[in-house]
Amino acid sequence: MARIQVVPLSSVMANLPDIQGLDSWSPRPAECALFLCALGFEPRCLTIPGILAAQNFRAGRAAYFQYATNRADNAVNASRLLESLKSISNSVVPLEVGADDFSRRIRDLLESTPRAPLQEEPLVVLDLSVASNEIVMKSVKALLEVDLRLAVVYSEAAVYHPTRQEYEANPERWKRPESLGLERGISNVAVSEEYPGYGFDQLPDCVILLAGFKKDRARVAIGKVDPSLLTLPENKVLWLVGMPLHAEDSWRLNCMRWANDLGSDDPQYEVSTFDYKDSLRTLEKIHFERANTFRLTLSAMGSKMQALGAALFCYLRPDVRVVFVRPKEYNATLYSEGYKATWLIDFGPLRRLRGQLDEVGQLRVED
Repeated sequence: MARIQVVPLSSVMANLPDIQGLDSWSPRPAECALFLCALGFEPRCLTIPGILAAQNFRAGRAAYFQYATNRADNAVNASRLLESLKSISNSVVPLEVGADDFSRRIRDLLESTPRAPLQEEPLVVLDLSVASNEIVMKSVKALLEVDLRLAVVYSEAAVYHPTRQEYEANPERWKRPESLGLERGISNVAVSEEYPGYGFDQLPDCVILLAGFKKDRARVAIGKVDPSLLTLPENKVLWLVGMPLHAEDSWRLNCMRWANDLGSDDPQYEVSTFDYKDSLRTLEKIHFERANTFRLTLSAMGSKMQALGAALFCYLRPDVRVVFVRPKEYNATLYSEGYKATWLIDFGPLRRLRGQLDEVGQLRVED
C-alpha cells in the first residue's frame, strides 16, 4: 500500500559529496572560471594557491578576501599570494571583508562569471584554508543563488594552537577576555543581513553556538539575542563543541568545554570539526526538535568545515537567523603552523545541490 512520507535530510545526505584528498582532483585545463581565497597571516593561506600555480592551474579570474584586522600581519604573505594568483589568472582583485557591500561584491563577481552557450556551468574554486566563518557563510549563501559548479578546497594546518603543552602550562591564557590567546576583543556584533531569519516574535529565543575557544565572543552573541540568557540560559543555549579529526587532538574537546565553562547540565553536542555533514546533520536535528517552540539563532565560531555545514543548514532552514561576532585582534604569532594535508569537496553543479536540499521536507509517495 502506498504511503505519503516527509523527505528527511538523511535520505539526501548520502548524495552530498564527501571530503577527499586534493591530489585526487584533476581539473581540465582552463576549466576554472573563478578562484577565491583569503589573504591571512597563517602561512597555509599560500599552500593551495602555490600548489595550483605549480601545476599550471588556470582560472579566468581570481579574487582574494582581505581582512580589516591584523593588516600588517597579513601583509607578510601578500606578495607571495599575489605571485601565485597572477600565475593562476591574468585578472586578480581584492574583496574587503568588512566593507558594507561585501556580499554584493561577491554576488556581482559570481553573476558576471562568463558562461559559454550550450556548455556546463562554470567552475568556481573556493579555498577555505584561512577563511573566517563569516566569509564561509556569506560566500556559500551567494554561491547557492547562482548556477555554477563549486569545488571547495582546504589546507589543514600541521599544528593548531593551543597545543596540549601550551594549554596545560597556562589554561587561563586561552580563556580570559583580556588575554590574547588566539584572539582578543570584539570589534562588531550584528545579525546577518544574509541570514535574517523569520521566527515568530511570540516564541522564546534559543541560541545555537558552534563553540570556539573564547567565551566572551559566545557571551556577546547570546547577549545580542537575549541578555537574560546570560544569567538564566536554562535549555535555551545549545553548544556544539568540536571533535577534532585526529585522535591525538581529542583532548581539545574538553579544553573547549573548559574555556566556555560548560558543565554536564549545559545542553551540548559533539560535532566533527572536519566533516561538514556532521554539523548539517546535528543542526537539522536541533531544528526538528525546537523550531516549533523556539525562535532559533545560530552563531558559528568553530571550524571552517562546521561553518560550511552551517551555511548549507541555513539554506535548508531560512527561518534561522545568524549572528556574526568579529574579534578585534588575532594572535598572528600563535595561531597555526605549516600544513599537514590538502582536501577537496567537489559539490559539482549547484543547481543539483539546491535540488537535493530542496527535497528535504517535501512529501513523496512510497510503495
